Amino acid sequence: MALPPALARRIAAHSAAPARREHITFNDSTGEVCDASCRRTARLDRTTALAAGLGYRI
Repeated sequence: MALPPALARRIAAHSAAPARREHITFNDSTGEVCDASCRRTARLDRTTALAAGLGYRI
């Protein structure tokens, strides 16, 4: 079964789009490479630690 021409053009245009580059950081002290999900996890860890330090339970 062939794709309709409009759908085929849309798929071709989407695959021809430049790849999105993600911001990656490198921590020299730990040797860790960190992407966006790593930074979200680190922010959550810091927030949890701060809340625990203030006596809150999460």
